[in-house]
Amino acid sequence: MKRIIIVTNSVSEVNVALLGLGVVGTGVAKVLIQDSNYLQSVYGKPFILKHILVNDLNKERDSFIPQDIITNSLEDVLNDDNINTVIEVIGGTGTAYTAVKSALQNGTSVVTANKELIAKFGPELRTIAQSSGAQLLYEASTAAAIPVISSLRTQLSGNKIKSIRGIINGTSNYIVSQMASSNAKFQDALREAQDLGYAESDPANDIEGTDALYKICILATLAFGVDIKPEDVYKEGITQLEPQDFSMAAELGYAIKHLGICEVSDDQLMIRVHPSLIPTSEMLSKVDQVYNAIEIDGNLSGKIVLHGQGAGQDATTSAIIGDLLSIKANNESTASRSTNGPALKDIKSLITKYYIRISVTNEPGVLAKISTILGELNISIASVIQKDGTQSTEVAELIITTYRASEEDLQNALKQIKMLPVVRTINTILRIED
Repeated sequence: MKRIIIVTNSVSEVNVALLGLGVVGTGVAKVLIQDSNYLQSVYGKPFILKHILVNDLNKERDSFIPQDIITNSLEDVLNDDNINTVIEVIGGTGTAYTAVKSALQNGTSVVTANKELIAKFGPELRTIAQSSGAQLLYEASTAAAIPVISSLRTQLSGNKIKSIRGIINGTSNYIVSQMASSNAKFQDALREAQDLGYAESDPANDIEGTDALYKICILATLAFGVDIKPEDVYKEGITQLEPQDFSMAAELGYAIKHLGICEVSDDQLMIRVHPSLIPTSEMLSKVDQVYNAIEIDGNLSGKIVLHGQGAGQDATTSAIIGDLLSIKANNESTASRSTNGPALKDIKSLITKYYIRISVTNEPGVLAKISTILGELNISIASVIQKDGTQSTEVAELIITTYRASEEDLQNALKQIKMLPVVRTINTILRIED
């Protein structure tokens, strides 16, 4: 039977269950235990850490962690009627999904940093929370200490959001920053990121764009009131980038950044994740290393850029504690936009400028053949630069930028260009965001 716990102003303390004790979980536990007096002074009531869920009871813990509150029984945690708030930092969609769903069904508010969980199951979990009177808060899921979710929910809630563009994965931003600044190859920059602890031993989610995909889906849902399925969103990673792309971008007045983008035009919403060329005059082009930045364009606010640490123990803990302190004593649900937003459109309908780098046989007439194909598909060339090939004088590289053209036309053109005998490889295609 579902039990609904109503938290009222008469509650003298807030009992918290922490699910997960990894890097972030340890940071959260440390604040709850060691900064308890400060948190009480801010909130007006003490937070009491009642349970910490772990996998291995015998693992050595930091000395400030009380052993008597550690458990490996999720059932015991969820059956404790005295728990007011659950903090989930397990990650993934297995145990985390079961725990968060059960807590919300029981009327227990949840704070989570789990981007995959919110991106995939956010609509279901929000519906459960609204029904039970619980709150579901997830500031830490998108950009850690950067208050982008709270900004969309509060200060920018009166705006009609036109677009959001974000550098929302620190690992990929570190890699492209190193490739740009030191002419490093992708694998070398990735290895350096791993050595410094900025990339996981299996970095696939970061370098293939999956992490950024989850985050931009969450932001799009908040900004436009549309429930998004991650599998419906176009995604590219950064593995195809080469050092010469960064030197050419600089020569053309651009920086390469891996962006998550959601934007409305003609009452339709497009969401995409991919590397882009950004003019060096724009603020996003100057965001380097592991930092994140999100640019929000509202009809009233204009363009606002939020910048800061988008990952790490302290930054993520900051967002989680902020959500914990924002939970209302009467469990009043946090406002969100309606779900009658714009329809999602395919990237084929995108109209933008393009950067194309092609390796070709170094002989007369090559550009004419490529230009003919582009022209037949209504794609106008803005500039062409020819560089000697890196491996042989028999091969040249053509760097072509276009005027605004449709994605569908460009992809059709590239299929034809790839079939030309004089074309060795189409190395890189990047969209230009200016």
